[in-house]
Amino acid sequence: MPYQEVELRPGLFLWRCDECGAEHPKIPVPKHQLGSAPHHNCPNAGRLAMESILAEQAAAGAPTLHLGDIVEEIATKRPGKIDTGPTQSTAGPIAPNWRVIFTDNKKPLYKYFNDEKELRVKWCPHNERGNMGR
Repeated sequence: MPYQEVELRPGLFLWRCDECGAEHPKIPVPKHQLGSAPHHNCPNAGRLAMESILAEQAAAGAPTLHLGDIVEEIATKRPGKIDTGPTQSTAGPIAPNWRVIFTDNKKPLYKYFNDEKELRVKWCPHNERGNMGR
């Protein structure tokens, strides 16, 4: 990603990479001293923008589960933790389901879910998003 010209304060500019946040020069300068954008080999070039993917999924109403999420089976209200998620290969899904280890000491101790909509997120350790009303 090439640098973008950014005005930090009135009359003071620098070049900033939108992907990794790299800045040049390190101290903002007047526009006439800025010069042209330097060459930049961004370490984040070609990486997936997870924030935009998650925002797109949330806007579409798609559940987004993660390994380690604390969940509840909607049908039985049993609490548990996601232990294993879908496995993908170039040929397609190998195991297209989620395994939940239940924490209520009742049997069965674990269960596989093919549909994320059968589970409600109670707590997400990745961003502490809490119960999103699912």
